[in-house]
Amino acid sequence: MGLLLIFHTVNDGIPRGKESTEAFTAYEAFLQYDAAQYTPTATVLFEAIMKSSAGTTVQARLYNITGSTSVASSELETASTSFTRLRTSSLALTGTKEYRTEVRTTSGTTTSVQAARLVVQQ
Repeated sequence: MGLLLIFHTVNDGIPRGKESTEAFTAYEAFLQYDAAQYTPTATVLFEAIMKSSAGTTVQARLYNITGSTSVASSELETASTSFTRLRTSSLALTGTKEYRTEVRTTSGTTTSVQAARLVVQQ
């Protein structure tokens, strides 16, 4: 299985911080995925490169804007104060939908995201 396509990098790799709360809040990454473009069905992963400002746990997830729900098994987390690349296992994305990245922390520290993207393998 080879890497087919990578969608959207937040801020072209320029890190931005977001002070987040216990509730997930929208970040600057908006993505669109059309499953019909990939035959046979592709493997889709959510990837984020992020860090915590204070070594406390920060999280990112993929949110389905079209369906108004978070994507199952898309949550990523780290407590690293250095940028860390994290990837989910395969996600079940179907149809044509718009997605966004959401972030949160339980400590009120800043979550910095360098990149957030869908990785499509076929």
